[in-house]
Amino acid sequence: MTQTATLISMGLAEPDNIVYTKDLAERMGVDPKWAERVTGIHSRRHTTVEGVNDEGIRLAKASLDQALQRADLKITDLDVIICASAVPSQAIPATAPLLQAAYGEEAAGIPAFDINATCISFVTAFDLMANMISLGKYQRVGIVSTDLPSLSLNFDEPKNALLFGDGSAAAILGVDDHQAVHVLANKMATYGSGAHDTEIRGGGSAIPPKVYAQQPKTDFMFHMDGQATFRLAMRKVPDFVDELLQEAGLDLKDIDMVVPHQASGLAMKIMKKHLGIPDDKFYSIIEDHGNMVSASIPTTLATAIDRGDIKRGDKVLLIGTAAGLTMQGLIFEY
Repeated sequence: MTQTATLISMGLAEPDNIVYTKDLAERMGVDPKWAERVTGIHSRRHTTVEGVNDEGIRLAKASLDQALQRADLKITDLDVIICASAVPSQAIPATAPLLQAAYGEEAAGIPAFDINATCISFVTAFDLMANMISLGKYQRVGIVSTDLPSLSLNFDEPKNALLFGDGSAAAILGVDDHQAVHVLANKMATYGSGAHDTEIRGGGSAIPPKVYAQQPKTDFMFHMDGQATFRLAMRKVPDFVDELLQEAGLDLKDIDMVVPHQASGLAMKIMKKHLGIPDDKFYSIIEDHGNMVSASIPTTLATAIDRGDIKRGDKVLLIGTAAGLTMQGLIFEY
């Protein structure tokens, strides 16, 4: 059975707490004007929870609830629940069963599993689930990307700590005979030489939780060599985009909107210039969201759709880099 997927609806959720760059900069002893100029961020949301919490599941459910409401669907209308996040709520089980459990017995039996490609997890899940729908395996899929990077930041590394914001975004993919989403091309590439440039070292089997007391706390915090990551990405991105466009049979001028991972204001500005993307075709919300990790691309996409800046029939390019170093691009007709 062949059928075509459509992006039916999206939903968003963020913590209420707004954190301004000037306040973060002063806390870390750096110049606020420099911080805003380099990051391109004026404010972002950070959760106020401390210690053991279920804030990630709460935000994930809130974003999925909004997407379901906009589609006039219930949780029981979904054939599968996918959590596509960088950092799980806990090591075991996957986050998706925890999200399913938040809906109680009515959601029992719905398959629920995670897809993790860190910052580009949503793009990976979008491509895989659109293919599963086209094969007839599923009729309706819920994809949720939620990250709370504020809980893992090392404030002794201000260049990194200034970048991130918390949030969640959800999408419902399904079958609609009248509004089909055509995935025109998808490409992923990983360059393992950059694997340790962006990482949280602890918590897995390499540095297990039982040695937490013997290890530096920074092993359990986010670390990134931003310059090394950016240099590697910019060496690879131009050819990567050319190959992606070639696969789709398109030129860059045929793309109506580029939705990039909101890595940092400076990185996005350089990438836009390097690739020759016009300002009006390059969507940015980083100024008041920051880098939301896996929630970054879907939050930007949902915002563009909500504001009417992406319309049915538009050709959209989702593109980003992630820890690994992995990059992915997906072109679809909305």
